[in-house]
Formats: sequence, C-alpha cells, structure tokens
Amino acid sequence: MSATVFNLGSINRDKTIKVRRFPCPGETLAGHEASTCLGGKGLNISLALHRAGQLVTHIGAVHKDDADTLGEIERFGLKTDAIERADHATGEAYVLLDDNRENAIILCAGANTEISRNHIDQCLVTAKPGNWLVLQNETNNQHYAVEKAREKGMKIGLVAAPFDAGLVGSLSRDLNLLVLNEIEAAQLEQALATTIAKIGIPLVVVTKGADGATLYRDGMPLHIASLPVKPIDTTAAGDTFFGFFLCAVLAGLSDIDALRMANAAAALSIQTYGAAHSIPTLQDVQEVLKGYPNEDNS
Repeated sequence: MSATVFNLGSINRDKTIKVRRFPCPGETLAGHEASTCLGGKGLNISLALHRAGQLVTHIGAVHKDDADTLGEIERFGLKTDAIERADHATGEAYVLLDDNRENAIILCAGANTEISRNHIDQCLVTAKPGNWLVLQNETNNQHYAVEKAREKGMKIGLVAAPFDAGLVGSLSRDLNLLVLNEIEAAQLEQALATTIAKIGIPLVVVTKGADGATLYRDGMPLHIASLPVKPIDTTAAGDTFFGFFLCAVLAGLSDIDALRMANAAAALSIQTYGAAHSIPTLQDVQEVLKGYPNEDNS
C-alpha cells in the first residue's frame, strides 16, 4: 500500500476496574476485578491501522525511562523510532467498566502533552503529498502538526475525542475526514450552528453504537446498521472503527464497503476486554465480512 499515515497520537497505560455500577459523588464502591494494559486513543488507532494492513508512523511520547511501554508497543508490531522520550510520566487512563458494559474514563495526559514541535518536524520529514496526518484530542501541538502537514500536501483526519467543539471548528477547513459519535455530532452542530451535512468537510462519519453509523460524503448521507453482537467492553471501538475505515478508504474501497469493514472491526473489538488487546486483525475482520449482507443499508 503506497499511502502512508502519520498519527500524532496519545500513548496511555490503561488501568481498568470493573464495577457493578458507577459510584455517586462521595461514594466508595468495591471493584471486582482490576487490570492494566496498553491503550490511548492514538495508539489504538495506530494499531488498528497496522492490523488493517496500513503502514503507519506513530508520533507520540512516553517517559524517557519507560522501556516497558516501548517494548510492548514493539511487540504489537509498531515501530517506536517516532516516539519522543519525555520528562513527564507516560500517560495514564483510569477506566471504570460497569455491568452494563458502559465505561467512564479519566485521563492523566503526562508525556502526551510534551510532544515537541521539533520532534513533529523530524517525524514528518519523509511525508509526501497525499500521505495522511491523523489526530485525536489527547496530545498537544495539533494545530502545528496540521500546519506542517498542509505545507507538505498531506490529507488530514481527526477523531474528535475527547470532544472539544473549539478544536474541531478551528481545524474544520483543513480536514478531509472527521469521525465522531452522535453525541459529539449534536454538540458540534450546536456549537457551529449548522448540520453535519453542511459542515464543509469532504468526509464525515458519525458512529451511533448499536444504531450503526452514517457517512456524509460532500453532505450526502449513507447509513449502515450495526452488527448484532453483545458488547463486553467498548473502550476501543471508535478507534478501531477509524483505523479500519481509513485503511479501507486508502485501499480504494467503496464507501459502503469501507463502512462494512470498519463496522465489523468495531464489532469484534467490543467483544474483548481492554483497549489495544481488543483490536482485531484483518483476517478476523475478513472472516466476519464473509457473512455480511451484500445489500447496502442506506
């Protein structure tokens, strides 16, 4: 695959505690299982792209002495030469997962907000026109990276989470692809006083959980239903969706087939606990797609 993706993305150690329900203010609850694994929206997306078959450069940061995290990233098959060694601690995410498989997440950004402009410059040296820069809202220097990417003729994709309408609005003229969930879409419409269909971004995808996803290409909607699966952990579902969707677009698949691939990948991811560990392989997704209905759901 000739196109290359550069991902300015977070790297976190996810610490998950399973609880019967979320605590009320001032309340102490007993958790019934705790675990730690690799995550971060950025790293999840890089891994999803990698497992979908796309060449990806992950631009991120961890603490300068955190050899364990770097080693684990490499064991997933990703290179770490574009990961900056920072003075701040590696990012952490504290995840509560309740019996209804809903999650609540608290982020401690740490090194994710210590990615230097000089490091971004160095990482984008090999970028070519038509390559992609993708971003989320868990790092610093997004605007700087977009400016440099545009100078190189790159395309820009944004996962609008954690959601900040100001960030999306300020980047909207530079975006080729925006992916956000339906709650974020409603907030963005209110903030910008327009509809998603009229936002002016060439390709927008609104994910809707059990209700599927709607793609807007130049304002024209295309909807796809979700796959009937029982969720176990939805933590990395949106990241997985984005990675497989972008890979499908770069591979030249039609919009409906790109949605099918992303949908199947996300459905597989929510059937496994954890973030990075839940992201399926391309082979797994292709097996699911064999049984996918041929008609579109528009």
